[in-house]
Amino acid sequence: AEVPTSVFGDKLREQVEERLAFYETGEPPRKNLDVMKEAVVEANEVVAEVKRKQEKKEKKKKKREKRQLEALAAAAEVENSVLETEENDIEPKKKKKKKQQELEAEAELEENGLEEEALPKKKRKLTVEADQEEEEEEEKKKKKKKKKEKE
Repeated sequence: AEVPTSVFGDKLREQVEERLAFYETGEPPRKNLDVMKEAVVEANEVVAEVKRKQEKKEKKKKKREKRQLEALAAAAEVENSVLETEENDIEPKKKKKKKQQELEAEAELEENGLEEEALPKKKRKLTVEADQEEEEEEEKKKKKKKKKEKE
């Protein structure tokens, strides 16, 4: 048999008990051929039931694996989105650095007495703001130096 069952053993035990009962009560036991036919029918039913249960287990297992794969895929998507947002966060910083470098380069041109190119309004505004910030920082430094000299 493909699937081991205890049906045949149970039927043989019943036959032995029937033969023992024959000696005690005189009741004739069933024929071996009849008992084995019943055993074959029952064994086929048991095997079919066991196969159905195995198929159900396999389906459940496949569903679990599918869910796990979906969960992993979802987790990977979340990680990718997090990485993308981090990359997006990094890119603007780079742009800011470039703007600061451009502003510094323009400031150097002005200090060297070179003519600066015509700038769009936004850049002009940024250069003016940057110049104001630099002036404020210089004033703070001067005040600190004066305080130290007084002490």
